[in-house]
Amino acid sequence: MKFVPDCARDIMLAVEALESNKTLTIPRLAEMYPGYSEDVLNYHCLKLLEADFIDASQVPVRGQVLPQISKILALTYDGHQALEDMRPQPVWEQAKVVVAQVGSFSLHALAEAAAAIVSSKITGLFQ
Repeated sequence: MKFVPDCARDIMLAVEALESNKTLTIPRLAEMYPGYSEDVLNYHCLKLLEADFIDASQVPVRGQVLPQISKILALTYDGHQALEDMRPQPVWEQAKVVVAQVGSFSLHALAEAAAAIVSSKITGLFQ
């Protein structure tokens, strides 16, 4: 399955919006983002979990290669940090252009590009 950066960011925004002691499920995400199938959302949640951007529970599913995310609990510290840099739409769009020029659409590349863009904007304020 192809990684869709906008899907990962949308998931992170939804997880951040969770109230304290609440969880999020793949079916609920599918209701929130009808443009993504449950399979696509599950895959991206697994990638966010592997990247240590979200805390989630997963369960094996008979007959499937990938486990199923049963509950999304929260963003991790790294997830919060990455999302803060990726949140502003202009920064996000610019980060996607930068990584396209490099040829890498990995989540870490996008997070690094967004952080560099934010850092550059901060530095510009002091000049």
